[in-house]
Amino acid sequence: CVKVIDGKCPKYITGLVRPTDVELLGDIVAKEEQGQNGYCAVYAHNAGSLVRLSKRGSLTVSLKVLEYEVYTVSPIKDYNHSISFAPLGLIDMYNAGAAIQSVEYADNDKGLVKMRMRGCGRFGAYTSKKPKRCLVNMKEALLSYDNVNCLLTFTIPFVSSMDKVFSHEVKIEF
Repeated sequence: CVKVIDGKCPKYITGLVRPTDVELLGDIVAKEEQGQNGYCAVYAHNAGSLVRLSKRGSLTVSLKVLEYEVYTVSPIKDYNHSISFAPLGLIDMYNAGAAIQSVEYADNDKGLVKMRMRGCGRFGAYTSKKPKRCLVNMKEALLSYDNVNCLLTFTIPFVSSMDKVFSHEVKIEF
């Protein structure tokens, strides 16, 4: 109980989620300054919702007693003058972004994002434009794109590897 008034607990607790609350986010953005547009993708794990939020903006959150929400925050990068992209990671995991090993943006005519991923499950990303296709380990993945909130999802399949954590190559073509 956060605050007891006349012996009663509040039904909700309300607070703010801000990209600036994420430790070291500013340092990461400063190192990758080119293409940064001042916005972040904020994914709510339990709600399954995605919002685009200014890095200085905030999202109001109200939770009932014993409820919780986990947020993944990823800086949005503009490239190829028409595509904004922010990888979220394996969005059915609490620490979604930990699955992302590397991200490369190829600024060519097609528009291409290359990533190395660890683990398997449902991958999510903010993207301002629906991709033409997604490849996981050189095989086309069935993608889903919600053009209202710009959420791209597809599955990274399980691959057994006896001696190491398997690293997946992901390519998203626009």
